[in-house]
Amino acid sequence: MRLIIYMIKRLLLSKTIWGWGFAFVIFWAAMGAFLLSSDVPKLQDVDYMYTASWAGTVIIFSLGAIGTSITYVVTYQSGGLPHMLRFSKLTPQYYLLSIYLGALVVISVIGLITLSIVGAMFSAHFGIPLYPRNMFAETGEILLAALLMTSLSLLLNVAIVKISRKAQNLISFVPLLLSFLFGYGYIYLNLGNLTYLSPYTAIDSLLIQGYVNHPIPLDLSAFVISNLNNGQLNYLGSLNPIYAVLSAMMWFLLFTAISIPLVRSLYYRPLEESRIA
Repeated sequence: MRLIIYMIKRLLLSKTIWGWGFAFVIFWAAMGAFLLSSDVPKLQDVDYMYTASWAGTVIIFSLGAIGTSITYVVTYQSGGLPHMLRFSKLTPQYYLLSIYLGALVVISVIGLITLSIVGAMFSAHFGIPLYPRNMFAETGEILLAALLMTSLSLLLNVAIVKISRKAQNLISFVPLLLSFLFGYGYIYLNLGNLTYLSPYTAIDSLLIQGYVNHPIPLDLSAFVISNLNNGQLNYLGSLNPIYAVLSAMMWFLLFTAISIPLVRSLYYRPLEESRIA
């Protein structure tokens, strides 16, 4: 229990997490609300869809940054971790559980604050309330996204410690880079059923649907604002949230299943290995 409390405190007080995982994405959301939305027509359904797409995307950005920061913990604990796993009651499963619970707490706090601020900024720009319509669904989706991103980042960092620290500075930022790539992928690419295949696009689509609280297009890129009927948005093919949730859960379980034996087989590798000559 002490390890879980330690993880929560350390992550909540991390300046890096609050800087990159919160301040950076709020700045990005402000750009979307006040500078990049000048051509969006002020129709309520359009406003909500536009706001929801930004909210989902910036949450993905935030999770990518936080996941990268969280799993640096493994890097700095890897010196004593192999000894603790072999000569104490600490198990790989409990170690991963402590990281996951710490991530759930900090990401829930940052994610909900981010959603509130994004809603306030877009509401101020469009002049109507544009806050999430289903906070229960949004909270659950943020928790699922937290598990998914943390498990991916953890797997990458454990693999780095296990194989070679020389690639740490490159590989550690893969979750953040993927969040930028796939965060925009669902919005601008006609992915079709491939939306369910990528954990990033699956989570992004769930966050958008939870925000507007009604079915959304499977291909958001095919959404045409001019195709309106009595103020309602028309599109062909809707997202199936069950498929998206199952996809995210399967990726989370896969990343965790691979991480457990890697954590169990860790051995000490000096931090100096990560230095670039």
